[in-house]
Amino acid sequence: MTGTIRRSGADVICDFDFLDVATGEILWNRNILVAEAAATMALPERLADVLQAIGRSVAQTTLRNLRGLTLPEIADHELLIAGVASMHRRALRDFLTARQYLEESAARAPRSTDVHAWLGKWHILNVFKGYSTDRGSDTQRALDCTARALDLDPDSSFALTIDGFAHANILGEIDEADRRYTAALDRNPNESLSWLLRGALLAFQDDGTGAVQATDTARRLSPIDPFGYYFDSLASSAHLAAGNFDRALDFAERSLSANDRHISTLRTKIAAQHCLGDGDGARATAAELMRRFPTFRLNEYRSTHPSAERRTGRLVIEALRASGIS
Repeated sequence: MTGTIRRSGADVICDFDFLDVATGEILWNRNILVAEAAATMALPERLADVLQAIGRSVAQTTLRNLRGLTLPEIADHELLIAGVASMHRRALRDFLTARQYLEESAARAPRSTDVHAWLGKWHILNVFKGYSTDRGSDTQRALDCTARALDLDPDSSFALTIDGFAHANILGEIDEADRRYTAALDRNPNESLSWLLRGALLAFQDDGTGAVQATDTARRLSPIDPFGYYFDSLASSAHLAAGNFDRALDFAERSLSANDRHISTLRTKIAAQHCLGDGDGARATAAELMRRFPTFRLNEYRSTHPSAERRTGRLVIEALRASGIS
């Protein structure tokens, strides 16, 4: 990133060029104009847009550059970027490709804690999103990855967080997950993902107030996270648990506008619409969920979701049933 700051009358103008250092190509440019008297107040919010554009460009440019390349031709750092970026994209084919990138990255960097933790997260999402065809084996793969990450660095707040995610979301071991998140935050109080997942855990336990506080903290710590749809999704769940159905719906719709293949967000949206008395909207969202996830069944949700026996889980089940899902 290069640029200049200049005055123009009573205004300040910031010009930015974002370049690919390997080729010298200017990928994009931006300019920001603010009143000089208000610059210190106005610039941070405007700069957040620039930083978001940088994050998206790094991911998109990396993925674009990999087209037509075989795995051995891809640089180490590009493998991890591509794996993480692809894992959080809408299309199922991108999610499946992410595994190839992350497994190759782990093979090349077998002592990288973060790589093993990211691969563990892929396996967790594979199970939790309902993509897995062998839940038992894929659950074990997730645990093997997080165990490997923690063997390499027992104090890694990121690895502790992902291990907590596995215990909460696919094993249903709420107390063990809470211990992992607590340990992660003891080591790094600014670990936004740990705050976010702890918020989800509190929502599972029907502590709506605590869930909202935790997800709000996560959003403050990572206000321009490139995976913002996931932050919005869990914020939606937190507000559902707190009974803030309007806010739950707002966050769910915002999340789905960025990633419409996230099944838990669709479930939360159905529940919020049902609680707000929008039966037609809930049925339309339920039809969309079944179109995207035709194998989803209420019995599976009851038997596998950590909150199924709690108040919020029962609310979701009631909403799904009323919306036509069996």
